[in-house]
Amino acid sequence: MRLRPMWLTEAEALRVVGRAPSTLRRWRYQGEVKAQKLFGQWRYERESLEACELEQVRRYMERPFPGRGRKQDDS
Repeated sequence: MRLRPMWLTEAEALRVVGRAPSTLRRWRYQGEVKAQKLFGQWRYERESLEACELEQVRRYMERPFPGRGRKQDDS
């Protein structure tokens, strides 16, 4: 059984979340993920990345349909 590393390099973090590097940087600047600089390289906490990704999916699913607003009742 392999243990998953707790702190990931930027390249590893990008593979985990499947987002653009600019998205990862924005999350870091906004404090949405835990990150620390170690020997000149950013490291990201795996658990906070996964939590942030789930939050982004939740926000996406709760938004109204683009350009159509919220679904209205036909009553």
